[in-house]
Amino acid sequence: MKKTVLMPFVIFQFLFTFSLASVSPKAFTESDGKTAYTLSCSGTGKDWSDCYQEAGTLCPDGYNIIKKSKGIVAAPVNGKSTLAPSKKLVIECK
Repeated sequence: MKKTVLMPFVIFQFLFTFSLASVSPKAFTESDGKTAYTLSCSGTGKDWSDCYQEAGTLCPDGYNIIKKSKGIVAAPVNGKSTLAPSKKLVIECK
């Protein structure tokens, strides 16, 4: 009986946590000295448009996409691992 009551709460907590995940840019320097960014647009409720919007904010004069990838990652929720969508975009400002 306890599992039935807790399961909806665990699912809600997982979805709430990942829907609030923000697009988090991380800057790095490429071999040619230019600054590039890795944008992590992961989490339920996030899609590629969130990545593109952040890329536009970082690079108001435009950007080149160096790499785009997606997959599934394990995310900790209440001491257990749960699968979550993962999206990454690597860009270089023009």
